[in-house]
Amino acid sequence: MRNNGVILVVDVGNTNVVFGFYQHGKLLKTFRKATDINCEKEKWLLFLDDCFSNLKLSVGELEKTVIASVVPPLSPILRQGILELTGKDCHLVNSKNIPGLRLDVQYPEKVGVDRLVNAYQAYQQFHCALVVVDLGTATNFDVVSGEGIFLGGAIAPGLKLSYDALVAQAEQLPAIDLVVPPSVIGKNTIECMQSGIIFGYAGMIDSMINRISQEMGETIQVIVTGGLARFIEPVASTIDHRIDDLTLRGLYSLSQAFSET
Repeated sequence: MRNNGVILVVDVGNTNVVFGFYQHGKLLKTFRKATDINCEKEKWLLFLDDCFSNLKLSVGELEKTVIASVVPPLSPILRQGILELTGKDCHLVNSKNIPGLRLDVQYPEKVGVDRLVNAYQAYQQFHCALVVVDLGTATNFDVVSGEGIFLGGAIAPGLKLSYDALVAQAEQLPAIDLVVPPSVIGKNTIECMQSGIIFGYAGMIDSMINRISQEMGETIQVIVTGGLARFIEPVASTIDHRIDDLTLRGLYSLSQAFSET
């Protein structure tokens, strides 16, 4: 059964909390607020109320909220805030309530739920063996078999995290814009840094994908997502699809799946 009301999906990440508003199956708009476990519930309430006002929606139009959180202390704060604002409780996604997604890992409950949502949505769209590369605070490689089984993956430091550490620790290296430089061989410090960061990460991703593909022994599709995907997609050779809002799409798909169970 499809709902005509508003569906709110919330992706609670280590850096930002992203709120996506869907109606009639379409993403209306996203709102972003820095992740802060010390932020009081009332401030989150005000932020959410402003989101509804920005969209010219009433809180009474909210049909359902689905939350995926990798920041456990924030989950009850957001859940209670949304309940107080809208009168409706939230669905909290976990490793046990994603329909149809089997996990072949040692500790399923410890896998970041954003990784599972991405794996679920990617398989829903492509129905084949695949790897989701999520370029966020960390760089996640999430591997799904051709039968739709989450096999695990790899986690590397995020591109921006590595850049921040480089600038903070190297006295003579300046802050720069993260853009693709004109060539791999930089002619000045800024171009050298851009090359090392952008092309270096693209090379790491290509190498990891090749290794994963060899280990799996089958053809895979590679989907890149996350806030930094736009920098890497043009220069990595192994990426087949870029879906910036994969996690939000997954949460919306789960909102529909939860309606049918």
